[in-house]
Amino acid sequence: MRLSDKVALVTASTGGIGESIAARLGAEGATVIVSGRSEEKGKHVVQSLHEAGAKAEFIACDVGNEDSVRALIDTISQRHSALHILVNNAGPTDVRGDDADRPLLELPVSVFEKLLHVGVMSMVHTCKYAIPLMQRAGGGAIVNVSSTASVVGIAGMPAYAASKGAMNALTRQLAVDYGPEIRVNALIAGQVNANERSQRLRADPVIGPALQQQHSTRLGEREDVAAAAAFLASDVDAGFITGSLLHVEGGSTAKLALPNPGSVARGTGHPPD
Repeated sequence: MRLSDKVALVTASTGGIGESIAARLGAEGATVIVSGRSEEKGKHVVQSLHEAGAKAEFIACDVGNEDSVRALIDTISQRHSALHILVNNAGPTDVRGDDADRPLLELPVSVFEKLLHVGVMSMVHTCKYAIPLMQRAGGGAIVNVSSTASVVGIAGMPAYAASKGAMNALTRQLAVDYGPEIRVNALIAGQVNANERSQRLRADPVIGPALQQQHSTRLGEREDVAAAAAFLASDVDAGFITGSLLHVEGGSTAKLALPNPGSVARGTGHPPD
């Protein structure tokens, strides 16, 4: 219960990784503000947290809209008079069809701008209005959910990569500008079993084995990211950590998915002498 007496806001927590982070923070004792655009999904998540013994409530918000974020923080201030933990989990991953990310020469500038707005300005909006409330509460922790796309190239995702790269840079900048009151860190999250799309990728006969080969460990689950978020949110365990990028990706950015060159040359599965 290392987060007892803390109020935590998790954006885009009506499903996927955000839902798991909300559940983990609640299990650690925090009062969790579940937020997203779908009231139906949000209330379902809150019910699940209540059934698990956690304290939680849903407040609707579109983090891409500044007025909506301002209203969200005002409501938290009125109901709880404090905010100690902010998890920026929202990202441009729910954009489909004509608004999908794709190679730059095929990507309309308007779509690039839209994806960048969701990925970057959502964090700007929440931090702008949440940090003063956190300061009045005596300080706190911000955890930004970034991606391996911010540190290695992933085919066909220029806007997403740019948005997460900006998140990494803003993480360092906010840690400098608002320390020591506010600790700000980011999670470099890898490909985890977060939704139906990730499940389809794992089941694909070509992509699935390639994903497994790319990792130095097992494939990830969304609870792995949630555990890391709870660690960074804790002043007890991570009180001396700020401005950092914590990799939660099974070693996928540290590894080239190539066979042992010596083994290939010798035609064996053994490393060279």
